[in-house]
Amino acid sequence: MLKTNNLKIRPVIKTRKQEDIEFVKQNTKALRKIVKPVKFNSKKTKTDKIIEETILQGPDLAPLVNRMKNEYPIISKIDQYKEIFTKQNPLVSIIVTTYNNSNLLINIALKSILNQNYKNLQIIVIADHSTDDTDIQMAKIKDTRVIYQNLSKRPNYPINTRQRWTVAGAVPHNLGLELATGDFITYCDHDDSFTIDRTDKLIEFSRQNKCDLIHHPFYIGTSDHIVTHNDSASLICGKITTSAVFHHSWFKQIPVDLNCWKIDEPGDWNKFKKFKEIGAKICRHPEKLSYKR
Repeated sequence: MLKTNNLKIRPVIKTRKQEDIEFVKQNTKALRKIVKPVKFNSKKTKTDKIIEETILQGPDLAPLVNRMKNEYPIISKIDQYKEIFTKQNPLVSIIVTTYNNSNLLINIALKSILNQNYKNLQIIVIADHSTDDTDIQMAKIKDTRVIYQNLSKRPNYPINTRQRWTVAGAVPHNLGLELATGDFITYCDHDDSFTIDRTDKLIEFSRQNKCDLIHHPFYIGTSDHIVTHNDSASLICGKITTSAVFHHSWFKQIPVDLNCWKIDEPGDWNKFKKFKEIGAKICRHPEKLSYKR
């Protein structure tokens, strides 16, 4: 029991169940602010069902999350897991997804990544079946740290604009995870960019705080034209974006859920909320370290 100026104050101790309930309420409220629920026609025709079955589908990730939830308390305590936080010059994998915009990819995202002060990087660029000159422009980059692949076929994303937005880029994102071999994983969309010292700062912050996942504030706009910023005050929908997270490589097992469009939930949020469900140590870095267009 704490004492302050002779007043006795009972500390409020929340159970994990109470925290989980609060978490769900908080994020349901946040999600409603940015997306409206989709009204599905309960009387689907045979044609409707056939069309829906051809749209991008993925496995149920609940078993994966439950397995990781059980493993994490044990895995996180072994030396092999913990040594990544103290490793000198750890390898950082940066996954960049792109689609038909070589100009932004080369001159915004990749330029900021190649210019990072920290150099031990694995830069994985996956195009979502780009048909512009992305292949040609990427062939001009001779940096051996860069891995590039272009999907041979465009995934069958939902026709509905909002549903497509929630899941677009998920397939190249997940392929990037399969190719990543870094100690830490981070991401950058083709129209986003990093501050020059971002990687340095996040490695040091992770080392000091032993964070499984770090999220940080980010600018809205470009380095030449900042419109506003998002403070990423907490891990909730609308306060997190792909280009503003950095995590331990053990969590690369979590892909973007290819079914997230069915519940009208943004793919990046749907992915990173699973870290909370698993029990990961989540930390907020206070500085704005990326730009989101």
